[in-house]
Amino acid sequence: MIQVVENGNIIVSKINVDQGSEHQYANNKEFVINLLIDCINSLFPNLNKVQIEAFVLKLFNNCFDWA
Repeated sequence: MIQVVENGNIIVSKINVDQGSEHQYANNKEFVINLLIDCINSLFPNLNKVQIEAFVLKLFNNCFDWA
């Protein structure tokens, strides 16, 4: 999912959210980043938001680095 969103060429229209409406973010990458941050934050309340944001951004920055 992260590679598909990071690539940006596969999904060109906005991802739909609840009730079939489009999200309000500038692009799908921002939407997925915020969605992952919110999900991880709710699942792991012992982590702070800075740790979660750093983790998610590293996922996107390293998604094409197979080494």
